[in-house]
Amino acid sequence: MKTNITPAIGDRVKVHRNLHGPRDVRTYSVLAAEGTKSGLLVGHVTAILLADVSFVVQPAGRERTRREKAKNVHAFVIGRVVSFDETGPSLSFPTRVTYDPYTDDEFRTDRGPIFSAKAAAVNQDGITVVW
Repeated sequence: MKTNITPAIGDRVKVHRNLHGPRDVRTYSVLAAEGTKSGLLVGHVTAILLADVSFVVQPAGRERTRREKAKNVHAFVIGRVVSFDETGPSLSFPTRVTYDPYTDDEFRTDRGPIFSAKAAAVNQDGITVVW
């Protein structure tokens, strides 16, 4: 973690790709999703494992991205922290999740849209899930 406030194992968080991070390393911003710190940035990670996961795309933000052709934060992976590791765990689940605001209305897998999963690994390889 790169901030002084860190989420604890079991905390519910919202994770999104850090749009202003280094280009050679995928970094993710972690925001508290409940409690008195809800909505506040609680850290940056290169990898995080979440349980009881939801995939949320805010339609107004998606439309703004399409209209302005500029990135903005509007898509999140929400779940409970199982673990995080600055070096990036090698954990990967069998199903890859993608989201492209210019072509997709929601997060997708090769099976179609995805809105929830039992667990998600978010790391340098992107997002993978177990149903």
